[in-house]
Amino acid sequence: VYRDTDVLEDEERVRTEYFRRVYEPNRWHYSLQMVFAYEGHPLGAATFYRLQGREDFSYDDVFLLDSLKDHISLRLWRDRLAEAEAEKQKKETEKKPPVSVAAERYRLSTFFPSTGKSGSGTGSASSRPYGRRNSRII
Repeated sequence: VYRDTDVLEDEERVRTEYFRRVYEPNRWHYSLQMVFAYEGHPLGAATFYRLQGREDFSYDDVFLLDSLKDHISLRLWRDRLAEAEAEKQKKETEKKPPVSVAAERYRLSTFFPSTGKSGSGTGSASSRPYGRRNSRII
């Protein structure tokens, strides 16, 4: 978490093209940047602005947001992992239809190596050793 004025003195900052093109049209004068990362993985950023005529962000503001930053970063990281896992599960499900679906569609028999039993593609799920749910193409 840092203030723009911690990087550049205010007098120098207001003379930059960026300040003139971005800050002035929006009537902003100060900003506070909060960067989110977890274990070296960038996750995002948030910027808070103060309008012209208001005072710069205080060190208390920096401290408060810095104390929240790690919690927000961890939450973003967990959400990213959960999304990745959900996408992985979705792809695996799309690639591997249940054996029972193929057996019924193409009137195939199925074989369950763990039991040595087989079933026909026309039987119900309850007549199969593992039912539809656990019968997957490997």
